[in-house]
Amino acid sequence: MYQGIKILNSKLLSPRSADAIRRRRLEPLLMEITKKRLTTVIAGAGYGKTTFIAGVSKCSGLDTVWYRLDKSDRDFTTFLSYLITGIKKYFPELGIETLCRIEEAQILSREREAVLTVFLSEIEKLVKNDIIIVLDDYHLVKDSKEINETLEFFLENLPHNVHLIVISRTDPAFHLSRFRVGRELLEIREEELAFTIPEIEQLYLELFLASFPPESTKILHKRTSGWISGLILFYHFLHGKRHSEIERILIGIKGSHRVISSYMEENVFDLQADKIKGFLIKTSILSRMNAEFSDELLGISNSRDILNALEENHLFTFPYDEKRQWYFYHHLFQEFLNTKLHKELDREAILKLNKDAGSLWEKQGEAEEALGHYLNAEEFEEACRLLRRLGKKLLKEGRLQLISSYIRKIPNSYLDKEPWLQYTHARCMEFSGKQEEAIQAYKKAHNTFRKDESSKGTGLCQHALGHNYFHAGDFPRAEEVLQELLKHDEGNLNLRINILGSLIFIKSVLEEMTVADRYFNEGMSLLSGLKNKDLLAWLYFNQGFRYGFSGDFIQALELGEKTKEMCENLRNYHLLAVSYHLISWSYYHLGLFSKGLENARKGLDLVEER
Repeated sequence: MYQGIKILNSKLLSPRSADAIRRRRLEPLLMEITKKRLTTVIAGAGYGKTTFIAGVSKCSGLDTVWYRLDKSDRDFTTFLSYLITGIKKYFPELGIETLCRIEEAQILSREREAVLTVFLSEIEKLVKNDIIIVLDDYHLVKDSKEINETLEFFLENLPHNVHLIVISRTDPAFHLSRFRVGRELLEIREEELAFTIPEIEQLYLELFLASFPPESTKILHKRTSGWISGLILFYHFLHGKRHSEIERILIGIKGSHRVISSYMEENVFDLQADKIKGFLIKTSILSRMNAEFSDELLGISNSRDILNALEENHLFTFPYDEKRQWYFYHHLFQEFLNTKLHKELDREAILKLNKDAGSLWEKQGEAEEALGHYLNAEEFEEACRLLRRLGKKLLKEGRLQLISSYIRKIPNSYLDKEPWLQYTHARCMEFSGKQEEAIQAYKKAHNTFRKDESSKGTGLCQHALGHNYFHAGDFPRAEEVLQELLKHDEGNLNLRINILGSLIFIKSVLEEMTVADRYFNEGMSLLSGLKNKDLLAWLYFNQGFRYGFSGDFIQALELGEKTKEMCENLRNYHLLAVSYHLISWSYYHLGLFSKGLENARKGLDLVEER
């Protein structure tokens, strides 16, 4: 069974809300969420979106799955693995069938909806009570087409007892109109989340044990438009000042809270001791940190005290886990600190800081974290070394966007010497449906492998080129490449059977039926020692077309039906869709036009659904 990607359980923890004030005005919205299929919470950074939604579980009493997204979640497999892990907290048996289906997928990027169908059927079977799923920071993955398509399919088929909440800085890129029309959508925006004057007074009194004069509070509301992060920043800036001075400062500030935010953050930062400033700007390169890691990275011994103080003083620093060992900065604060980093440290110092962070992460076995820092440090040889090690695993997991994002950061002068990375890049292009780009990338990798005299690499590229030529309809070139490969590669039985299936079709098109039959018999002989039903269906499918091309449409129909039945049981929807084409084609030539049309429609419907 598919073992899955490494899961950071901290990304599935509901945020702590111990310091959150009770906002009675918004409680009706919390209850309304449990009546809707989808809720979107769209507001800029620092509007308290997460804190607000954290109250849903407490208010409703429902099981809540919280998934805090980041840029590494833009691939389908990562996204689904986290969802499964989150729901398994309440339903331990969930995900077994889905993970098996992922393992069975030949090209996962083409079988996403087949996998999702299994996942949704598991939810229907096991999740009987209402449950809430929260996708926090969705804006970090909204540029991923496959995640948006996944969410659309998921929402279209979501059981009535599952309520999805999407928290984002920007509107999601999937379609919402149907849910609006069906009154299945609740939309919450900045206007609802913004603090009113009474709520500002309540915030300062309950959170900071402080109060400002009523007139100052009104001005504060006007200057911030009720923006919670601005209100907290103002508190740090105005704390300890006389009431008359507070009012004068507030009246003197011009511009919207978007402008104020930058000004206030600088003032909050400047109020910190030098040792805290240095810690803040240097750790801003990290997605997460703990005391031991920070001590070693910065060469200090008081990181624990600093992290505790940052959290206690509400300086946008939050615990990442229940034991409060790991911490992260609010996106807004981290962006500001990163800007400060590039102003205060020279380029060489920043590169060294990232290199040191990469080395530390690698020592701790966190290869993906290390790879990101090596790229930021422009340590491209180290990055290539790690990506060579990770490439096969990431491909198997279907994390195509993550791989592509890494490769785009590596200069061509390094990639030109890395045939395995070229091959990995070509695989990403192929699985993303970019066939022409894939062919060119495989050719480049093939040439580099030949220079390195790597028979394994050249063989893999030849098979991939043959496969892509085949699907592009260039049968002479596909045959040339695949025949050459068959002469030199007899060790990998799965690969050989796959090639034989393609050659059966090619030889049938070229009217060389005797050769096609020889390939079919060889494939069946090799399969006798294997238990791969997908490959058996692949041989039946191509042999069915061999009979069709020779005019024996009864045999073609028989093999088409056999392929269809096998693919339905295997949930191999890609091959199932084209098996309907073989069946339809056979019925048409047998004069059974209505049967042919019926099966053609089934194939088209399956393609549209998948």
